[in-house]
Amino acid sequence: KITCVGPTYGVMTLQLTPGTYAVTVTAPELNGGQPMEKEITVTKGETTTAYMLNENVVEIPEQLVLDNGNIVFGIEQDIPFLSYYNDNKEQKKIYNYPATLEYAIIQRSQEPIGNTITVNYGSVRMKLRGLNVNAGVPVAVLDGAAAAISLSGANTLAGTSGPGIHVAASTALTLDGTGTLTVSGTNAAGIGGKNDENNGTI
Repeated sequence: KITCVGPTYGVMTLQLTPGTYAVTVTAPELNGGQPMEKEITVTKGETTTAYMLNENVVEIPEQLVLDNGNIVFGIEQDIPFLSYYNDNKEQKKIYNYPATLEYAIIQRSQEPIGNTITVNYGSVRMKLRGLNVNAGVPVAVLDGAAAAISLSGANTLAGTSGPGIHVAASTALTLDGTGTLTVSGTNAAGIGGKNDENNGTI
């Protein structure tokens, strides 16, 4: 039995191996304080994160596919969210996403794509796995956010109207990993600020 106690919502992050799990949730202001039975089915990979907000259970994808659409780590009405597109090109939003996870971002196409990654809230850990992006600003870290990027495989980020990785003032970026990164900007740094703009901490 798992008990959530909070004024409006409860959040649980569970690392689960594939299988089916029965979970009972009790929260004072949900379902009249009565227990809610939920069944979680995990089907992908060795471990999958099941994320529970209010009475809803959301399975976090093991990897985010940039070919499908833009990826945003942001904030909306004071609630952090992760926005991405699934394989059906449907936009998905996960509110209060687990900030401790490292989010793997992949690209299936071998050709350059124009979709982008934006981090404008909090501290986010990402692993870029073989991206080839040709866009205005392929990766942007904005509004005081911080991003830790781990590289896997060969990654190319070409900014056509700004930096390849925009690290705005008062933000922070760290890079590591075993992969490679080729990055370029247009009228801007490859990694850093836009033209006539100070960059954050790199």
